[in-house]
Amino acid sequence: MSEKVLSGVKVVEMSTYLAGPVCARILGDWGADVIKVEGRRGDPVRSLGMNLMAPTDDEENPVFFLANANKRIIALNLRSDEGKEIMQKLVAEADVFITNNREDALKAMGLDYDTLKKKYPRLVFAHVLGYGEKGPQANRPAFDFTTYFARSGFMNAMPDAESVPTSNVPGFGDLQLSMFLAGGVAGALYNREKTGKGDYVNVSLYHVGIFDLGILLAGQPYATVYPWSRSAPLSPICCTYKCSDGEWYYLGSSDYNVYFPKVCHALGLDEWAEDPEYCSIMGMLSNSVEIREKFDELFAKKTSHEWEKIFTEADVPSERVFKLQEVLEDEQAWANDFFVKMEYTNGNSSPLPTTPVRFGSMGKFDYRLPGGVGCNSVEILEELGISKEEIEKMKENNVIAG
Repeated sequence: MSEKVLSGVKVVEMSTYLAGPVCARILGDWGADVIKVEGRRGDPVRSLGMNLMAPTDDEENPVFFLANANKRIIALNLRSDEGKEIMQKLVAEADVFITNNREDALKAMGLDYDTLKKKYPRLVFAHVLGYGEKGPQANRPAFDFTTYFARSGFMNAMPDAESVPTSNVPGFGDLQLSMFLAGGVAGALYNREKTGKGDYVNVSLYHVGIFDLGILLAGQPYATVYPWSRSAPLSPICCTYKCSDGEWYYLGSSDYNVYFPKVCHALGLDEWAEDPEYCSIMGMLSNSVEIREKFDELFAKKTSHEWEKIFTEADVPSERVFKLQEVLEDEQAWANDFFVKMEYTNGNSSPLPTTPVRFGSMGKFDYRLPGGVGCNSVEILEELGISKEEIEKMKENNVIAG
């Protein structure tokens, strides 16, 4: 296998939960040598799986592994002088430093960008923010539940207009931010090759939420109607329909003029396919409720799997609304290595979603699972030239764990 695209790049990550750690994991998937710095009690995400009824031990911790595969881990007491000194040594050797700590905390540790760039001008500093660098709320605490989902308008835009705001998916906004930040890091590393200088790269959860809702927000000044109700859809060929097996089928065809006739033929409504009362945009706007009601009646006569076959043959953009367990068992996902099966030392296994960006030169990604808190502390310290005797003293003095 050829060399990975980020082979030779060293990343130091000092972040918790998901956004920063997943960005670092992505860079590790691409071949970077990633060192994660935990507190002596470990990243709080180690116990997050309990909320999902998932294991959280050192051998089997799928939520933690999702964010921290392909890393080595050191646990430091960053309130101690020795811990701060080790941190500086790690950053001195790094090409990239990733953190989601707020600015005041970074300044207190001497790890803010303005301080580090003077010492290490080639360093790429990747910063996870909540509400941006400026403004009266720049220092508010931020999680994707609040900052990505609630503040961006997502929770009010996505549900049926007759329903309550959406329930949220853990880490949804965090993982999107991670991908944006990884792209920013890659761009900064490329620019460093041209200029010899590092850069400050940041991505904010609130900004990601705004960007992800960009089409709706662009249309809002022109009276875009969101949220809308399924009972009166904006378009009956962008709507869900309940099938005879109780499952839902989604027509997701945005070009009404092209796809409405195809949908009608698939449903056996040939007479509507060319009828201007229904097949034109004005006809759709005037009769969307009538069309939806007729489609409801027809969809209820076949199973979701039967409709899937019919609409696939008709070449209509549409899909069964999958349950999560169906995704885990989907042949299409496994055929493309969208998951990799992780085998644990306790004999269990579970699927790990793989990084979406693929490189033709790399083939399949390799995945290594981390261990417990500070599992690589000794190895990493020895690489910094610290003796075994000094390492033992650090353990005794609670400077490191692992």
